Amino acid sequence: MLRRRAPDLVHLDSLACTAGFPELPPVPIACTHHDIECELLRRRAQHVDRPLLQRYLLFQADRVERVAREMCRTSPST
Repeated sequence: MLRRRAPDLVHLDSLACTAGFPELPPVPIACTHHDIECELLRRRAQHVDRPLLQRYLLFQADRVERVAREMCRTSPST
């Protein structure tokens, strides 16, 4: 269907749906679940007393934020 008519907007409930992104046309993307996951990881890292685990959580938070920014860069909110 995407080959016949490109959508005006793509809505995703979660970044977990990003597997299909390479095949989507370059249109605005709205992802309603991406905005807090990296913050939750950072908050969790603040309460961890093991340095290695804390670094891992912060690393994951940065990755999640980067993926959100890359995947949703055509979104009107970024």
